[in-house]
Amino acid sequence: MPGWSSLIAAGAAIGILFGVFGVGGSSFATPVLGLLGVPGLVAVAAPLPATIPAAVAGAWAYVRRRQLDWAVARWSILGGAPATVLGALLSQRV
Repeated sequence: MPGWSSLIAAGAAIGILFGVFGVGGSSFATPVLGLLGVPGLVAVAAPLPATIPAAVAGAWAYVRRRQLDWAVARWSILGGAPATVLGALLSQRV
């Protein structure tokens, strides 16, 4: 496991990239944490406390402006939720 200074520097860099691009914090954080030697499960789970509220806030902004396509959202949830569970179950075999 890397030292605190490495994790803090990585967190700052990821935060800056998230701020510059507006999205994709997890797509930067997970591989960076993996390269620093953080165990895979922790590297995947660590960005979630920031990613989930950001996604909810973004979705809420679309709802407020009445720009959310509810049919697309419904199909995404109906397909995404079972696929997520199936992927989690299958990942135990890897």
